[in-house]
Amino acid sequence: MQERVLSMISGRTDVGVVRSNNEDNFLIADLAQGISLPENSQLLKSLSENLLLLVVSDGMGGASYGEVASELAVLTIKDSLVRIGHNHLPQDRLVAAVEEANQLIWNESQRNAHMRGMGATVTAAMIEGNRAFVAEVGDSRAYLIRDGRIKQITSDQSLVSHLVSRGVISEEEAATYPRRNVVLQALGVNEVIKVAVDVVDLCQNDRLLLCSDGLYSLFSADELLYYGTMQNVGEACELMIRLARERGAPDNVTVILAEFRGDGLQVSPGRRMLTESLHRLAAYDPDLPVEKSHKRTQLLGETGITYRYYSGPNVRLRVTDNLSAFPQSSDVVSELRKLKEKLVECRVCLQNKIETVEQATTWLASQGIHFTDRITVLELIGEGLKHFEVLSSVVEQLRERFENGLDDS
Repeated sequence: MQERVLSMISGRTDVGVVRSNNEDNFLIADLAQGISLPENSQLLKSLSENLLLLVVSDGMGGASYGEVASELAVLTIKDSLVRIGHNHLPQDRLVAAVEEANQLIWNESQRNAHMRGMGATVTAAMIEGNRAFVAEVGDSRAYLIRDGRIKQITSDQSLVSHLVSRGVISEEEAATYPRRNVVLQALGVNEVIKVAVDVVDLCQNDRLLLCSDGLYSLFSADELLYYGTMQNVGEACELMIRLARERGAPDNVTVILAEFRGDGLQVSPGRRMLTESLHRLAAYDPDLPVEKSHKRTQLLGETGITYRYYSGPNVRLRVTDNLSAFPQSSDVVSELRKLKEKLVECRVCLQNKIETVEQATTWLASQGIHFTDRITVLELIGEGLKHFEVLSSVVEQLRERFENGLDDS
């Protein structure tokens, strides 16, 4: 009988209480199918087909460009992993994908003066079979939850974390250190980065929690354990976002929570073996010079986004009236089709309210009550229906832009 893994995954992001825009992004994807998944997903896969991606990215750079950087990060990592063949080591593929995201954001910031300084942290978990490979640049985190215990997988690439590890300041002092928000590296800030990689041997009922600093800065590890296990993954994410807002949420807040079950995973070896399930494959040390790994060029080569858009031989701009060449165009088309269906449902619901108003007016009249605003209400519904027609037209035209074939000249 084929061994299988059941993955239950949920993700949420929120602007928080103080910020005016959300520079965080997250992505959940089925790499075997090459598609992005909705924020609540459940998948039952054979061990060999269990290929998933969870990514959290926290943008920086002011205005809206932090949001641009974090979106480029999550989409580029997914696109790159889909393109790289599985004949390479998982950790090498993941590093190459993160390096590709870094190169793309770096190139964009160098080509556009108004985007200078934009960047993004990233923590990405690539699940292959019964293992999770976790890559990190910056200070977004990943945790493993097992048997009533929680363990941070990643190591913050931040100034305070470095000072604590060197014994310069204590953990207590780090909480109020003036420069506690300084990260030592991020995607797009420098042309070369060092990607830290850990691997986790997954067991039955394990949970992985990925989050931006907007979440973990408001919760202790014990609280993350408590709220991350008291409900199903979707409800747990909703609860943590709500509690973060209640606690003031000065930053954007993003979380992904995944639970794994099935006979394709081993039974947990017990509470004392939690650390033994974690293995560091590559570490970031701010005291050492960062050298180019060449994983990106070796594994992606001419298929990479940065090569295709920035350094391909004899680059010639092609003229097109659509966006179908965009790597995520199929995902966009699928989302727009669902949106169109929802608009149709909402329009029918609003249309039915014309009859409801007439019935209510007639009933009131039977009770000796005259409703004076009948015409006004009916006109209001009519205006709303016109807006639905406009929205439906916009969605349809946008879908066509992403769906139609290339028209090169």
